[in-house]
Amino acid sequence: MRPKFLEEISSISDRDELTLAYSGEFRDTLTDRIIELAETYFESSEQTPKLRKKTSFLVTECFQNVIRHGSKEAELIFDSPMRVESFVLRFHSGKCFILSENAVHNSNVDQLSALIEEVNSVEREKLRKLYRELLKKAEFTDHGGAGLGLIEMTRRSGNKLRYSFQKLDERYSVFHFMLVLESKKDHHEDSDFSEEFAQIESIISNLKSANQFLFYRGEFDKVLVNPVTEMIEKNLDAQKRSLAVKVKYYHAAINIMNLISKHEVPPGGNKEGVISLGITDTGYSIHSRYNLNEEAGKRLQGILECVRRESQADNNQQEDPKSGKMKYRSDDDLTGVFLQLSRISQSWDYILDELSDKSWLFSYEIHIK
Repeated sequence: MRPKFLEEISSISDRDELTLAYSGEFRDTLTDRIIELAETYFESSEQTPKLRKKTSFLVTECFQNVIRHGSKEAELIFDSPMRVESFVLRFHSGKCFILSENAVHNSNVDQLSALIEEVNSVEREKLRKLYRELLKKAEFTDHGGAGLGLIEMTRRSGNKLRYSFQKLDERYSVFHFMLVLESKKDHHEDSDFSEEFAQIESIISNLKSANQFLFYRGEFDKVLVNPVTEMIEKNLDAQKRSLAVKVKYYHAAINIMNLISKHEVPPGGNKEGVISLGITDTGYSIHSRYNLNEEAGKRLQGILECVRRESQADNNQQEDPKSGKMKYRSDDDLTGVFLQLSRISQSWDYILDELSDKSWLFSYEIHIK
């Protein structure tokens, strides 16, 4: 019950302050939600207002680029419910990494690559001059830009642009594009961030291989979770599946995020956790994990074993002769939530790993159809 994709992504993002990877429905309204998520993070961190403002601009540009330039036809290449387009926002070691993914026509690859290389070769103080020259020439590409956006993003970030192309077939390639934003005191001219670029590409690859459309790691404060909730809503709206199943899935996701936000943390811990949402052939999946203190871990283990016995009794349409119907206090919200989740699911499972004498790792997955 330890999905390979989740283990791989967790090993990459384990020390991240926040990670959001999204490969679902792209709409203009979600741009504001991504910005809201980034700004809420900044409010709880020690980053400067100037860095916060730059991040909002760069998030907007990258997310809108996916919407404007994504080749919708290329979605048909994949025999999968997943999309070609992806977006990743990652805060790690005081730096902000923003990566977008979209399909481009192979006929545009050389031109786009040459443009990025030209921008990267220009010294930072000369970028403004190049910007004015391109504006005067009005040399527009097939996608309606003049390289002006690339120059402005480079100026704002203060770092060279990272990119790659992966050929899909004779018509399309997948374009990965990454920006890095950091404070002046942390900036080093010789940093190329190739390792971080490869890590984020790996995150996207693992998500797509498991048909996951959203991965979030970070604190589960209500304000932070609100943007994630809207992403789930927009994706379910776009799915041509049973409304009843989509409603069950939505409520399951909300309940699980609420559980993470309220869990009893180990000494020195916080309300951090992981949730990943995906699409299966017959329905949907949710994977989550978070750390608990020892007392909460033991209590949760007892609750879930009772819920498991209750689920088995329901499936057999008879009471467990040893335990009878499960009894729990009406004020025991935790038991009630897991009992409800078990009843709306096709299947569910959990693992409790004892990390130390004071900390347990709780992993929970549920499948709904």
